[in-house]
Amino acid sequence: MKNILLVAAREFRQIAGMRSFWLTLLILPLCFAAGPLAQRFIDKDEPDQVMVIDRTGGGEARAVQQRFEIDRGRDVLTELSRYVQRHHLEAAEEEDAIEGNAEVLAG
Repeated sequence: MKNILLVAAREFRQIAGMRSFWLTLLILPLCFAAGPLAQRFIDKDEPDQVMVIDRTGGGEARAVQQRFEIDRGRDVLTELSRYVQRHHLEAAEEEDAIEGNAEVLAG
């Protein structure tokens, strides 16, 4: 067992004496910190705009528009689902639900 500890100590001293070890030890945490910050600046909130010139009667343009509406609806449902899960609203009772516009206006 003593021989194993001697070899391990020698290997550790050899690796710790290398400049690349210390450089990596400093760079790695900086990269982990810079990654989320870079993502925040790179992320675009604006959707891409697409223009379709359809000279065949409008079939393709309607299909593209319908697909955009489906994707937009899916995004809204995903955000709503995340909101419900985050605030633990799955167990809301039916009596807590708002029945119609009159209840909303009544406050």
